[in-house]
Amino acid sequence: MPSLLDVTMRLLLQTQNFWANPIEQWPIIVVIAHSQGTILLSAMVEALSTCTGARKLLNDYLDPAHSFRTSEGHDYAKLLLKKEDGDLEWGLNSLLKKMQVFNFANCAVEFEQKAIGDSFYPAVIEHFVNEHDLVASLAPQEQYGYAGTVFKRDGAWGHLLNIHYLDRFAEGDYKEASKSGGTSKLLSYLPKAGTSASTTEPELQQN
Repeated sequence: MPSLLDVTMRLLLQTQNFWANPIEQWPIIVVIAHSQGTILLSAMVEALSTCTGARKLLNDYLDPAHSFRTSEGHDYAKLLLKKEDGDLEWGLNSLLKKMQVFNFANCAVEFEQKAIGDSFYPAVIEHFVNEHDLVASLAPQEQYGYAGTVFKRDGAWGHLLNIHYLDRFAEGDYKEASKSGGTSKLLSYLPKAGTSASTTEPELQQN
């Protein structure tokens, strides 16, 4: 399983062109996490939400004890650490405000959504859970103050992403747990029957 450092640097490397033109090149950034990946994603968002947290994470990545770092990641971490606090904070906040997070079988005990002026980050947070998923039940959605919207498949068992979640997700089987009738943002990205996916839709990255 990849570490917090690996997952975070992977995201930063995939979005490094974002710093050059954040509005036009990156309308949104979609991140999908499953199971233990939701814990890493929660920690990553928390670490990148402040300059102090981001600098600590980047320095940890550069530590020689972290044997899995790549040469590309090493060079990019050093480049980010050279930025002034104001520039680093602006870039990280801009990135996080465009992030849309979709968690399957969430087992993180917390997932916060922070405010930046009139905006929030991540901009969208959705959690999908099978009612009888043992791993997801370790952090019961109803007992923790999760930011975002919880979608549940009542009576469903299983924890595996493909056969227990994605197959039924594509069929629209997950309903908002609050019963208010809300619809999933992620589901709206799927092509409707008889149509093909738009080339302008976001590329989905799974952690």
